[in-house]
Amino acid sequence: MAKNVVSKKLRRSMTPLQMEMIGIGGSIGVGLFMGSTSTIRWTGPSVVLAYLFNIVAKVN
Repeated sequence: MAKNVVSKKLRRSMTPLQMEMIGIGGSIGVGLFMGSTSTIRWTGPSVVLAYLFNIVAKVN
């Protein structure tokens, strides 16, 4: 190891704000998922392909 590397210990803790943001994100995700079921009903599998394309685009 290099001499100038500083060792820092990781903490396993979350602030209340972080937990609240995770909850809000989950609620938004469920809403989008439930809303997409009606879209899939009207448009068919093309929406699923669009979602998959979006995921691949964001990962890369």
